[in-house]
Amino acid sequence: RNLGIGSELLKKYEADSTDSDRKRLVFSVIENEESHDAALKVAKRNGWGKPEIGAYCYRTTIEKFFESVPWAEKHREYRYQQYLFPWKELTSAERNQLKDEEGPDSWRDEPDPASPLVFGRDFEPNTSLGVRIDGEIVGWMINGLYGADTVLYGSYFVRRPYRNAGMAISLLLEALKRQREAEIPNCIWFAQKSNPEAKRLYDKILASCILSRNRVYSVKKVLHDS
Repeated sequence: RNLGIGSELLKKYEADSTDSDRKRLVFSVIENEESHDAALKVAKRNGWGKPEIGAYCYRTTIEKFFESVPWAEKHREYRYQQYLFPWKELTSAERNQLKDEEGPDSWRDEPDPASPLVFGRDFEPNTSLGVRIDGEIVGWMINGLYGADTVLYGSYFVRRPYRNAGMAISLLLEALKRQREAEIPNCIWFAQKSNPEAKRLYDKILASCILSRNRVYSVKKVLHDS
């Protein structure tokens, strides 16, 4: 550190992005992580914008969750359990329907839409689940690996007619149980500031077991306006 490597990385990032016609760059830094202050200093020194809170980061462990959440073990049978299925079993027809859907109840209509069709190299198949009712996909929780020993609870979505009815709890609890069976010890969530519903859910569900909740700062740079 302090040898200019961070600045060179940013310059390379900007140069590659300019060549690909990107107009704006963003990177995120989690508060209180070891590199937090140094990363923000490098960004400022290289002409990036002022850091703004973009999300909140929650961390716990599987052991802590099941020790601290009293309802987790009692509800072995819970609402919507019979409708859950592994997301890796999504059919081609369902995939095409999700790809093309639009409208007020579409996942695309969310403040920060996250595509349910992206299966990156870090996709975690054991804990990624969907909800299928009467042949319709009405919700999902798609997770990834955040390092070798942590599940990143990523994209979750519930269609409006099923919200505030326990579907998110059902998805989360089943995913956590499957994570425990897979012997992956740690959990992390990111709630976008623009999605207060997710933040309220995590604040409520994780209140008794959370080990840390840190702000996530986004730093932006506009390369060109046109």
